[in-house]
Amino acid sequence: METLKFQSAPSTQRVARELVLTGHTLPFAVLADTQSEGRGRLGRSWKSETGGLWLTIAALVPSASAISPVALVAASTVAQIITTDTALNIGVKWPNDLLIGRRKVCGVLAESLIQFNKTVVLLGVGLNVNNRVHGSDLTRATSLCEELGHRLNLSLLASTLIEKIHQDIELLATDGFESFLPWLRSHLVLAGEVITVEFNGERQTGRIVGLSDTGSLLLAGSDDTVSEVSAGTVESW
Repeated sequence: METLKFQSAPSTQRVARELVLTGHTLPFAVLADTQSEGRGRLGRSWKSETGGLWLTIAALVPSASAISPVALVAASTVAQIITTDTALNIGVKWPNDLLIGRRKVCGVLAESLIQFNKTVVLLGVGLNVNNRVHGSDLTRATSLCEELGHRLNLSLLASTLIEKIHQDIELLATDGFESFLPWLRSHLVLAGEVITVEFNGERQTGRIVGLSDTGSLLLAGSDDTVSEVSAGTVESW
């Protein structure tokens, strides 16, 4: 896959979107050493200093609905590659974060757009690798370097992730979500805990009991009635 590398970018998502809109050949990946306006879900800022892996993959897909759990799939891909390479125990915090213990090491952002009557997915990954986490961030964030006590080969990790994430996007589009579920269910962090999910100003509190067949979060209320939460952010945990 063609990989476009930048010393600095506003965000890899923005650069990738602009390239798609100007007709750049798909698929491709965008890598940046730093991002000045890195962001996660809901437009939240993401610190993107040198040493981290800031990546967006742009690829054609049949439709947005066909790859709706793509953020979860990509998160599982990243986690499994890191675990294979480092033996670190990494879990998925629904819907799109990776945690080591209870500290965030990676976030995934999935967006789609229609261009020339075709659907393109923009799959962004922000992974703390060799960058340091500072100050108040230490209580909720970490990096691979800090966990391992040594630096990693960032270029090799990036190329491995790009290849495998693109393969899994294609697998999701052709074969569906089922094959990804066993790993995700067994590595779902906060399972059994009471959390609060916020979406569009609405808040729902419940105990996490698992993932549905479509990747929705299953929450049990105070009366043990289980409901599916298809979108939102886990705010209180």
